Amino acid sequence: HQSLQWNEEIYDAVKTVFENSGEDLQLYVENMDTKRFPYDESYERRLHDFYKNKFQGVALSLIISSDNNAFDFLRKYSHQLFPGVPVVFCGVNFFKKEQISSHPLFTGVAEKFDARGTLEIALKQNPHAKEVYIITDYLPTGKAWAASIKEDIADLYEKVKTRFAQDCSMDELLENLKGLSQD
Repeated sequence: HQSLQWNEEIYDAVKTVFENSGEDLQLYVENMDTKRFPYDESYERRLHDFYKNKFQGVALSLIISSDNNAFDFLRKYSHQLFPGVPVVFCGVNFFKKEQISSHPLFTGVAEKFDARGTLEIALKQNPHAKEVYIITDYLPTGKAWAASIKEDIADLYEKVKTRFAQDCSMDELLENLKGLSQD
């Protein structure tokens, strides 16, 4: 949904570039809103039908998509809903080239987090650290990131203990942070 800060930042950047291009362009912004509503087969089908009706007869030049749900939706339905329209994606986690091998009009920027490199730098800056407290959210992407982080740093567990923050409110998280020791 549009109130997510990262969504606003992407929109502002795209809008600024297109406004400064000198071209007479019209932007359409659609939010799948899958962070607030369960993204299941029924919801996906309703989105498909909505976009099919809304954009019937609209000549789009380009689709810019952010986040995995939009990327996956477009990989599944772009040939039906927007045939021949190129797709530029961003914010895709756990991207693999094979995901677009049958989509020649897709290109973009994957989100790659280097948990191991980040932790190694943190430990060099804090060589006496005994524990690392890791904070992720508990939305589907956050859960996937947590699993990826655990895998990426598995062999560093001998050097330092790691603990993941529990799903809690911001106030509870702040209290937990206050309770951490200096090491």
